[in-house]
Amino acid sequence: MLAKPEWCGHQAATARGFPFMITRFILLIVSAALLWVGSARAQTGAFDLAGPQLRATVTRGTETLPIGRVPQLQAGDRIHVEAELPADRSGKHLLVIAFLRDAASPPPKKWFERLTLTSKARALTATVPEGAKQAIVLLAPEVGGGFGAIVSAVRGRPGVFVRAARDLGQASLDRARLETFLDGVNAADVSSPQSVETISPILARSLAIRLSAECLQREPALQAACLTQSREALILNDGRKPTLAETLTGAPVDLAYRVSATPEAGAGYYSPYIGVVRDVARLLGAFGSAEYQYIPALALGRNEGLRLLLNTAPSFRKPHSVMVVPLPPVEPPEPPAFRPAAGQAITCLNRPNLTLPIEGAPILYATDFAHDLHLDVRTAAGETLRFPLRADPRQGGLVLAGTAAPPLGHQIVQARVLGRWGFEPLEGPVFHVQSMPGAAWRVTDGASPVVGRANQVALEGGTSACVEEVSYAQAGSSPVAAQWKATGPGSLAIALSLEKGRPGPIELRVKRYGSDAQRLSVTAFTEASRIERFVIHAGDRSGVLKGTRLDQVESLDWQDQLFRPGTLSRVRDIDELTLDRDPAGAAAQPGAAAASGKVRLKDGRIVPARVEVLKARPSAILAGKTIELGTSAGALTMQHVGDQALAENAVLTFSIKAQADTRFTGGEVIEVAAANLAPATLKPGAGVTLVDATTLVARFKAETLGPAAYGPLRYRVLQDGVAGEWQPLVTLVRLPVLQGLACVGDEPTCTISGSELYLIHSVSADAGFSAAALVPPGYTGTSLPIARPQGGALFLRMRDAPDISFRVAMPS
Repeated sequence: MLAKPEWCGHQAATARGFPFMITRFILLIVSAALLWVGSARAQTGAFDLAGPQLRATVTRGTETLPIGRVPQLQAGDRIHVEAELPADRSGKHLLVIAFLRDAASPPPKKWFERLTLTSKARALTATVPEGAKQAIVLLAPEVGGGFGAIVSAVRGRPGVFVRAARDLGQASLDRARLETFLDGVNAADVSSPQSVETISPILARSLAIRLSAECLQREPALQAACLTQSREALILNDGRKPTLAETLTGAPVDLAYRVSATPEAGAGYYSPYIGVVRDVARLLGAFGSAEYQYIPALALGRNEGLRLLLNTAPSFRKPHSVMVVPLPPVEPPEPPAFRPAAGQAITCLNRPNLTLPIEGAPILYATDFAHDLHLDVRTAAGETLRFPLRADPRQGGLVLAGTAAPPLGHQIVQARVLGRWGFEPLEGPVFHVQSMPGAAWRVTDGASPVVGRANQVALEGGTSACVEEVSYAQAGSSPVAAQWKATGPGSLAIALSLEKGRPGPIELRVKRYGSDAQRLSVTAFTEASRIERFVIHAGDRSGVLKGTRLDQVESLDWQDQLFRPGTLSRVRDIDELTLDRDPAGAAAQPGAAAASGKVRLKDGRIVPARVEVLKARPSAILAGKTIELGTSAGALTMQHVGDQALAENAVLTFSIKAQADTRFTGGEVIEVAAANLAPATLKPGAGVTLVDATTLVARFKAETLGPAAYGPLRYRVLQDGVAGEWQPLVTLVRLPVLQGLACVGDEPTCTISGSELYLIHSVSADAGFSAAALVPPGYTGTSLPIARPQGGALFLRMRDAPDISFRVAMPS
């Protein structure tokens, strides 16, 4: 028995009445109560006891929503709470709605609304006050002075109840995720070998739950039981933001959830409950008195109902239990930032039970916070189509409902997920969609599959996202499923395995969702295995094998050197297979053409191959170059010191020196090219001059490459049709037209005028570009403000060569 506290005999304290004594008593027994609650939790740590039922709605303005659709409250919201207690209950009960501010600010007394529940008085309405951040419901048996004691307790330690409201609110959301997972597992068909094993990972991804892999390795009939019984099977971690407990402790705290088997009527059923890895005393502190003991409750909202779950059996004797029930927090709306799980993949609106896969929003599945979801589709014609959606964790996304989509053809249309998040509009991610029917599929030109090998046939014209399956069949044979992939919104690539096929017609069957298969015909041809020759240049380490059916080649043995297959291509109905020499082998030498090689096929056969060794490729290096500047179209002339930049109106003269065994004869051709453009050809007497057997001089006008050329140029030498290696030459730079440079008085800035100023990358008053001014990309103006040039010159760098400087002399 507790010793009699000193304050019990104090006359002043006694005169203040019973509520005051209750409050003082609460504050004095905190330490003892902490020990008591810790002991109680050791016995009843899980929220597995069903509490009373509440019904609640929230009204904002003129709109009323059930509590299950309200993720956050706002000041001015009207909360209507109704207790569904048994009609034959004995004794009175007290229903209190309290609003909290923060841990350091006791809420005003007017922030507490009370109702003594009777058969006629069952509902309480309260308005969220300005400045409130949390809301809770307190439910307790009515005893004399009890309301005052509860108010004093909350006001005396507001931080305890703020933490309790936040943690219990988050735990309630986590519990909702767990129950959604378990409902999905329990609804699976355990008689199907793949049912639980298939649906469990999808549910886990949707609800951000980590599964026990051991459960999925058991027999199908035992998988559901394992997932719902194992203490370590399910751990939630949505990764969205840290809980309050994590912030307080400085380390992540996983919420581990368990399911226990409870016998009922001779059978077992699985009753989920939460084992929160936090001490209940951390949530509520250790409030206790002769009258009241506070116990936490989880609140699971669906529609207007609030289902309460307790981790401690409530007491209806002294000390009476006060159930602390969290309500949605008072904070700005924070819709989930979910995103498409398939990235930019195209989806067919005509697909039965279409699911738009999403990720990053487990709360979307576990609650009704997101409602009135729909897919807003805007067609190219400007029409808006709307399809209702529902979140289904078993499908891993948003399931489309409603009527079939109208035809959109193979054109890709953007569709956005819209809806409501509580009272606020919800704008979700964008999906790329198609719908059929589009045009009929057709085989592209040049499709000639060959028997005895794998082939690929290309189709075009239809809606690729709406293809359900593809098969093919030859005469007298059953259809075979074909591997296929969409190569574009209106194109397909179909793989035909004809290793055991025969020549003749092949029927392709392309089935679209909700329609019959379209049938197309292609012809398979026979191609004999044939090795023509192996061609290699002297000095090279790789050559080209020519023939047919070269996909069967395993290696080539020539001059005791082994060549391995590289790239296989087809040129004018002939296979060309690049063969690379073993790195340890010697380079090919001229005069070895008479020798023959041996080609080993993958089936083990050896086929002779004629080897042709061509002359070595011409080898030359750049010996020198000179640039002749063209006439400037503007009043100001730009000069570049050096030979690294070639203006578009300039002329380049360069010389090349033969290397190794290369000797020039005067018939050489030099090609000059910019990236991704056709080369310009310089021929003898028309740009190329032979100086001697080791030197060529070429003269090249930059304008020869056309207006689209810019950037690094390269050259190569062709001798008797044999091309040498590409080598760097010079950088082609497009220049603006500068008309004038104007400076007023001693102003620190001047103005440069002209046209095509968008070609300038940066401008500087000094050659070191210490304070360069960047020109915006795509600049279309005819003048630029610049710093006053120093030393009578201005310096520019161009976009085509931002590391090369040009000097512009100031007009005298």
